[in-house]
Amino acid sequence: HGGDYFASLREHGIVGKDALDDYRRVMTSIYAPKLDSLKFDPRAGAHSADTPDTQKLRQSLVWLVSEEAHDQATRRKLKDAAEAWLKGNAAALDQAFYSLAFRARVEDGNLATTQDLYQRMLAAKDELVRSSMLQALPVSRRSADANWLIAQFEDERLRSTDRLSLMRGLMSQEETRDLAFDWLKANYDAFAKGTGIFASSSIPSLPREYCSVAKSREIDQLLRPRVIASGRGELPFDRMLERIRNCGNLKAMKAKEVTAALHAASRN
Repeated sequence: HGGDYFASLREHGIVGKDALDDYRRVMTSIYAPKLDSLKFDPRAGAHSADTPDTQKLRQSLVWLVSEEAHDQATRRKLKDAAEAWLKGNAAALDQAFYSLAFRARVEDGNLATTQDLYQRMLAAKDELVRSSMLQALPVSRRSADANWLIAQFEDERLRSTDRLSLMRGLMSQEETRDLAFDWLKANYDAFAKGTGIFASSSIPSLPREYCSVAKSREIDQLLRPRVIASGRGELPFDRMLERIRNCGNLKAMKAKEVTAALHAASRN
């Protein structure tokens, strides 16, 4: 839907940092009233009487309002619920909001918050809890946290797929993408070995969130020989490079126009 498209523009840098405040005001004006009309209570089972479609819509709206609009009241609800849940109150947080709540806690926290969640993730017995924590860990957008997480790739308690998930998360955020890619360039073979034979085939797709013609050339030069050597995945790799190039061209042509449009819309 439209919210996903707007979020994609932000993630790829087409909505630049100078337009971020306007972007958040526009997203708030569109999606916060819709969430208010549905109500949002993060407690376990609070909305269990709603239809599945309504529950799914609410989850999408909570994501848009908390992450894209960056609404502080919604983020506070999620963080308070996560804090209570982590202290043992299982009723404080519905499983539908695990990932968003842990994510808000990491984003608005610090390195110690990330380190704490990492240890909790490793100790988690419930796979849904573990997966939700794993998804939240790499989205702090802080280089210190990113460097620390990458250093944990040596941790033998991590599954091979965990390393891939963490790297994918780091490369999905504009603020840590270059840091993660620079590390990958220097450590590709060791990382591929550490992620295992099945997961390693997914590594060439890690830079897919880039939005730059120049970066597409760099990725092609670095990764194509490895894709060819693996004997599979060259067509998806070509398609990824095409998306990166097309996005870069779109960014060059439309970024200023998007910035101006958001500024005008945020004033209405």
